[in-house]
Amino acid sequence: MRRTAWWPWVPLAAACTACAAALVFAVAATGPAARAGALAAVATFAPHHDLWVRLLRGGLGRVALPVVLALAAIALLSLVRHGRRRDAAVAVVVLVGANGTVEAIKHGLLDLGPSTPLLSGHMAVVVGTAFVVALASAPTPRRRVVALGAAAVVATAAGVALVAWHTVPEVLAPTLVALAWVLACLPFVVRVHGTPAAPTGDGVAVTARS
Repeated sequence: MRRTAWWPWVPLAAACTACAAALVFAVAATGPAARAGALAAVATFAPHHDLWVRLLRGGLGRVALPVVLALAAIALLSLVRHGRRRDAAVAVVVLVGANGTVEAIKHGLLDLGPSTPLLSGHMAVVVGTAFVVALASAPTPRRRVVALGAAAVVATAAGVALVAWHTVPEVLAPTLVALAWVLACLPFVVRVHGTPAAPTGDGVAVTARS
């Protein structure tokens, strides 16, 4: 099996990090009054805002996060059971790294400006879980799983913004943070079929297939 190349994942991760940092600093520079005004504008102009609030701040909002965490746990267990411990370790790094970074920013552990950026923790959890589930899926349906994961990320972002939990930058920044972790860790991922490339006598890597 051929190892995943560093290109283009690491440059893309760096680009996501730079964009996320710009958004985080922009959010930190926004005062409470401006933030409240932005959230009020969403509540005023978002279609069917009251319905979204009842759904997402009610039972659906309480059920969604435990379901997402359960999916992540099931996917991790599946990786371990199938002997893909390296992939499981990468998945844990993505989940812990993405969520840890966002939570550290949210709780003011990093001095980024006059106010603490209130980033959406939901976005980091959903992006990380989408990655872990896609990684644990079989090769044939993986593209569909990735598409479903992307749809879940978009739906979560729209829902969080529409109920005025967070402003759009507060939604985009943690999404980019989590995506940066995913892209940075992709070169370490071992695919399901085959074995890692082994060097030959002349130093050229050859691909061993199962």
